[in-house]
Parts: sequence; C-alpha cells; structure tokens
Amino acid sequence: MNEILAIIFLLFAVIISFSKKLMLIGFQLFFDKQINLKLIGLLALIIGGLLLYAVDFSWSDRIWENTLFVFGVISILRGLIAIFFENLVYKFAKIFSNNYYKFSITLSVLFLSLALLMVSRDYLGPVKNIDDCVSDELITIYCEFTNPEDIALLPDNEFLLLSEFGGIRPYEEKDGQGAFALLRLKDNKRINPKIIFSKNTWGDPKCTRTPDDGFGPHGIDLVTRADGSIQVGFVNHYPFESIEFFELNQNDAKWEMTWRGC
Repeated sequence: MNEILAIIFLLFAVIISFSKKLMLIGFQLFFDKQINLKLIGLLALIIGGLLLYAVDFSWSDRIWENTLFVFGVISILRGLIAIFFENLVYKFAKIFSNNYYKFSITLSVLFLSLALLMVSRDYLGPVKNIDDCVSDELITIYCEFTNPEDIALLPDNEFLLLSEFGGIRPYEEKDGQGAFALLRLKDNKRINPKIIFSKNTWGDPKCTRTPDDGFGPHGIDLVTRADGSIQVGFVNHYPFESIEFFELNQNDAKWEMTWRGC
C-alpha cells in the first residue's frame, strides 16, 4: 500500500506542477457554474467515507493507514463545505486561480514529500528468512517457542521465563489460550514449568479460576515480596481479562509456579 500511495502522491505533484492550462480550464468551468458544486461535495463525502472505511482503527501505527485517515477526514470536510458553504468555495477558488503558482508549488512539494515518506517507511532493508530456524553470525534463533511475548530472568540467572501469547481480539478472531515456558540458558533447552494451584491469598477473593480455565499470558514481571517469596505477575487475556499472581519456587533445581490469586 505504501508503494501505491507513493505513486499517487507523485502523480499529484507532477499534475499540479505542469498542468496549469488544464487547471485553469477547470476553474473557468467552475466559475461559469457549469459544474454542480453539491455533486462534487457529495462525491468528496463518498471518497472520504471510503478512505475511512479502508482504515483499520485497531492498528494505528502504520503510516499509510494514518495517511488515509487524515485524507479521509479532509475529504469529508471539503464535501461538507462544498455542500453548505458554496460562496466560501467560490472565494477560495478565485484566490487559488489568481495565485496559481504559489499554491501549486506548495501543494507539489507537499505531495512529493508524502511520496518520499511513503517510500522511506516501506523499505526496512533485507529481511532474513528464519522459517528454517538456522542461526548465523548475526542472529541466534530458538524455535521451540510459540509467540514469545515477554521475558523475565529468574533469580538463579540460569533460566528465562517466557509468556507464550495465545492471541487477542481484534488481531485474532478470538482470544486464544497461551502457555508458559522456561529457556535453560546453558543448553538453550525449552522446559515447561510445573504449575500448581493453591488458594487465592494474594489477589481479590472475588477473582476465581480452576485448573481447566487455562491462561492467555501477555506481559510478565518478577518481584520479591516482603517475606522473601518471589511473585510472578502477568497480564492475562484468557478466558477472561485479569492480572494473575504466581509464587515462584525452586524444587530440586526445577522451577515451579504456584497460583496465588488474581
């Protein structure tokens, strides 16, 4: 999409810069009122609506979606002005035609800058294919994990605790069940921690769950409580939204997670 928008903006920049006669003919038809301004306003509303419809509002960090959103809003505002404030449109069109080069150069630079922005944000350099799970001199890959979302170093400095994210709406069709995993640093081996369920002593008494509920872990962190016990806290998305608490214990060199509430 970035490439398409870059081409469109580049074409706009060229057309505005080198089509003075065509633009002036359009202005003349406009001033002679041979163009239905309300129809143009309606068309602008439709275009603006289509641009906004194309934007996924649940994901706003893509430059092309932000650009479409801004142009969609501008198009809708232009449509409303054309429909309800005709005299204002005629006054602005007169000013534009009398100062064509001032406006055209400014607009050309704007569209050219937008085209360059689209291109610059599209290419991030060569991307290594890691499907085969092969490490090289630049990157070391561990492929025994599914959607590792967050990582915490355990107190013995020998293991990493990872939350395996199961997915969340609207990015997935439904909230999914995830899991926990340990990465043993000395041999890079995956280990599934033992999970034990106990009474809710650290959380809200109204928050309950059973061993069959499963978890949808997201962000995690470790803290040491006043009594010296190690508390694991994580954001949970499955089967309900909650903050879950575990006590982390080491038993015969193996780490165990005991549920203590939510």
